[in-house]
This record gives sequence, structure tokens and C-alpha cells, in this order.
Amino acid sequence: MVPTMSTRSTAAITFDVHNLSARRGGRTIFENLSFSLKDGSALMVTGPNGSGKSTLLRILVGLLRSEAGTITLTPEDTTEICYAGHRDGLKGGLSVLENLIFWSRLYGAEQDAVNQAVNRMALDTVLEMPADMLSAGWRRRAGLARLALGSASIWILDEPYTALDAENVDRIDSLLNEHVTAGGVVVLATHQAPGFTPNHKINMADYPAKTPEVEW
Repeated sequence: MVPTMSTRSTAAITFDVHNLSARRGGRTIFENLSFSLKDGSALMVTGPNGSGKSTLLRILVGLLRSEAGTITLTPEDTTEICYAGHRDGLKGGLSVLENLIFWSRLYGAEQDAVNQAVNRMALDTVLEMPADMLSAGWRRRAGLARLALGSASIWILDEPYTALDAENVDRIDSLLNEHVTAGGVVVLATHQAPGFTPNHKINMADYPAKTPEVEW
């Protein structure tokens, strides 16, 4: 099972973004973006390639700095955030099981959490395989299994459905639905419609740079 709110922080969650702008490669790629999320909220971020979806998510988790704007997280605890980007977060030379044990120890998860994550993502047949020998779909499943290990209240996911077949898309949808129902928060960037219904959506194409760029 996904960790319930009893194993997460019970404090009310607010995640406020106000007038956010970002530059990359010397140009502004979006500006004046705002949204506000609270317990039990899901935000789907869409938009064409290059519109800033991945940049936005990396700013939200502190991997990049914004050009302008503010991000307010309550409670102010970055351990409340679990980020899964384009890379799967796996050590190629370690087996799938060793990777999951590493993540479980990092999260301080209970011993049985690894078995639960394995069952949720149906990883039992590849547990002893080195991660770098897995197909793209298996790697994605193994990487996303860490969502079922931790107690983070906010999940920020970049294209979580990449390389997954319909059966495993359903597995991710189930994780997301349970997380939101338990009071968690999800922000995900995706090109495909998920099998659950986010209560917030933004299209990055609606926040293009309006500031004229200076040509030298």
C-alpha cells in the first residue's frame, strides 16, 4: 500500500507559486505563472516541447533558480517532496532490490515497505537484475516504485508514463489516486492524459515570455 497520511506529516499542506518566471539558455521561457495547491490536490502541467515544463518542476524542487516570483511551502520541509524526473534514480550497477533498499533507507521506510513497493509495481521477476540491464519500461517501473516507499506528502513527477504499457500506466494511476485521496499533493508534467482526474491544470503555452529580449 502507499503510505497513509498516518505515516506522513499530518500538518496541513499549502504549496503556493506566485508570478514565477524562468530563464534558460539566455532567454526567458515563461513568466507570471501562479498556482496554489493544498491537501488532496493534483496539478497536471501540459505544453509543447520547450515551453518550460521540466524547468518549472526543477524550480519547484530547488534544482534550478527562478528568475522572479516566489514559492511558499507549508510546512517548510523539503523532505515533504519526492521528485521523479526524466532519469529513473537507479544505480546501474546495483540490482533492482539493492536500489529499492537504498531508497527505503534514505526515506526511513519500514522494512516491509520494499515488499509492498515490489508488489505494487510487479517487480518480483527482475529483483536480482542489475538496473542497467533493464529495458526502458522496467527501469521506469523500478524508479517509480520509490513513490510507494517514502512518506513525502508532495510528489513532483516529470513524464511518469514514459515507456510504460497500459497495464503499468494503470499501476501509476492507482498510486496517484491513492496518494491524493489520502491527502497528498501531486504535480506532474505529461503529454498524455492520466487515468485519474487532476483538479488543477495549467498549459505552459499560456505563460509565454512577454518581456522583449535585447539583441546585441
